[in-house]
Amino acid sequence: MNAPPPPNIESRVRRLALVVVLAACGCADARPAPATAKPWPGRCEVPTRRTAQHVTSGDYQRLLPFRSYVRVARVGPYVQHVTVWYGCVEGNVARFEVSSAGDVTPMGSAWGGLAIPPKAVPPIPDEGRAAVERVRAWFARVAPDAGISLVRYDGAYRDVTLVALEPMDPAGPQERMGAGAYVTVGADDALTKVVHPSGGEFFDLGLLCGSACGDPPKWLSLSPAATSLAAIHAMTKDPSHSLLVREALEQIRLQRTASLDALLANQDEANALPRAGLPSVFVSMRLFTKGRANESTLVRVPIDVGASAGGVAWGETSVELASRRLRLRARVSIDAPLSDGALHAPLNVEVEVDDGDAPSLVLPTKLDAVGVVERGRFALVAVAPRPDTMHGDRLLDPARQLWASSPRIDVIFE
Repeated sequence: MNAPPPPNIESRVRRLALVVVLAACGCADARPAPATAKPWPGRCEVPTRRTAQHVTSGDYQRLLPFRSYVRVARVGPYVQHVTVWYGCVEGNVARFEVSSAGDVTPMGSAWGGLAIPPKAVPPIPDEGRAAVERVRAWFARVAPDAGISLVRYDGAYRDVTLVALEPMDPAGPQERMGAGAYVTVGADDALTKVVHPSGGEFFDLGLLCGSACGDPPKWLSLSPAATSLAAIHAMTKDPSHSLLVREALEQIRLQRTASLDALLANQDEANALPRAGLPSVFVSMRLFTKGRANESTLVRVPIDVGASAGGVAWGETSVELASRRLRLRARVSIDAPLSDGALHAPLNVEVEVDDGDAPSLVLPTKLDAVGVVERGRFALVAVAPRPDTMHGDRLLDPARQLWASSPRIDVIFE
């Protein structure tokens, strides 16, 4: 039986849905305006791109948890590109494609903190003037109330969008939960090199493949070092020298997309939890002293979930506090019968604090966890506090006036 989506993922999905609804509405009041009233905030909104509907594909059911897979989402035509910063209630930015026939297509937009314009842009070259004027004319027709503040000509290239997917639940259901990293780069017409950083990246936790996956997946067979989510993040910093981009462009150019059977054949299906690539897990807590010398430090004990066995994982670290060297050992264990599949159970957390001069102190607590179990090993996706366990600060040692906050578990997706 599959566990329900973790709370943090559900909340992200709800917030995303709310943003989409508000963007489509473009107003604070959903009641229809009188026919004679000017629509608020006027005609300044750029139409959003129509997203494809979900396509059922058995591939998504078979992806192994915590393995990364890269698919080709789009290979655009060789056209000119223009970016416009404008006002519509607040600052906005939008990207456009302009075809040789003069057709203007909005490719995406953002607002708020993501729409802060640069201080300056390069002068528009002669070959870009016609494209810029077509975009300005498009605004005058479609969004005449938008206050354009800055226009940048980005050049001619082909948008290539790659998506790295990492399931975070057991194989089986059609609607998998996990992480998706979307990256777009601008390639030359022959797909041999990157000529523009293009659209950057978008990272999301939630439904692994929903409305954005409107076509049957086209998988790429890339080097393991190029398929991780960390590699996706790194490639946006320097796409021209990214191993992922080089391999992806070559395979797209040669039309060498791979079948999922071929990808799975190169993976260890018998062990669905890889040693590397799991989300990082830390037990975090604050240690502090009271009295004449008030000192405080935040301690993060890394937990080696990749080496977990029998539902137990360990970690340790050391810190300096009040002129003392403290050693912390953390033990995380599943407080439920072990069975392969979805994990939805309490975790026991025990943190031992030892300074070598007195008996060590053990700080226990319990948290609810969501993740995956495979042959006694486990990976975590989300952790939440329980109402029946420790909250607030606790005095560990009156003689040493050593205090500790409630331990928590942080799950970091890299």
